Amino acid sequence: MTKVVDYPKKHSVEGVIEDQLKNFDRDFLKICQSKLFDVLIATNFLDDKRLEEVIIQEFADRIKGIQ
Repeated sequence: MTKVVDYPKKHSVEGVIEDQLKNFDRDFLKICQSKLFDVLIATNFLDDKRLEEVIIQEFADRIKGIQ
């Protein structure tokens, strides 16, 4: 659950370089699929559309990688 809280904190810091955010996002998403799904559910509950989109894109990328 701390992941759901950490994400908006990191993305709300002023002066953060876009590359740093991309690296943070990449590291943030390095969790097993079931935990990522749990984070998605929490994100949906908290109505964090930005994080929700990032997670959905990660699921899509993982599915593409399977094919």
